[in-house]
Order: sequence, then structure tokens, then C-alpha cells
Amino acid sequence: MLTSPAPESTTITLLARLSGLMEPLSEFVKMKPVWGTCAGAILLVQAVSNPKKGGQELLSGISVKITRNGWGSQVCRHTNGDDKLTSGPVFIG
Repeated sequence: MLTSPAPESTTITLLARLSGLMEPLSEFVKMKPVWGTCAGAILLVQAVSNPKKGGQELLSGISVKITRNGWGSQVCRHTNGDDKLTSGPVFIG
């Protein structure tokens, strides 16, 4: 079983590509159980709506289409010094 973490899907893809793991992972997810959350789920699916600019490389291991969030990349998320997000999701607690 492969469990895919949830840092950021383009980062996961970049590291997998640089380490020569994209093709072996792509073959693995076609034959073995997989689990992905957040960015890991994005990486595992066959299609993405609202993909990152320039496209999104996927492993195509799960026959679903997923929608990326509307808040942009991790680079676009930051705080204004008081630990409150200036862009991104709003948490009501």
C-alpha cells in the first residue's frame, strides 16, 4: 500500500520526478492499494479541474476527477505578522 502525504502536489511531483520515481510510482498505483489526502489525493487522480498554471502531472491511479482549491499555491499563502492568513482558507473556531 502506498500512502501519499499532503504537503503540496507540485512539490511531491517535482521531488518524485527529480528522484526518478514518477514512472515507478505511476506503475505501482495502477496495481496496488493507494491512499492520498489533500495534495496526495490530487497526485493520485486521473484528472484535475482548476489545475495549476502550466498543467499538473498526475499518477492516474484513482479513476476520479478532483478539484484543486481556489487559494493558489503554497507560495501565495502567508501571514501579515500576526499569524492571520492574508490569503487562503478562513477557519472559524
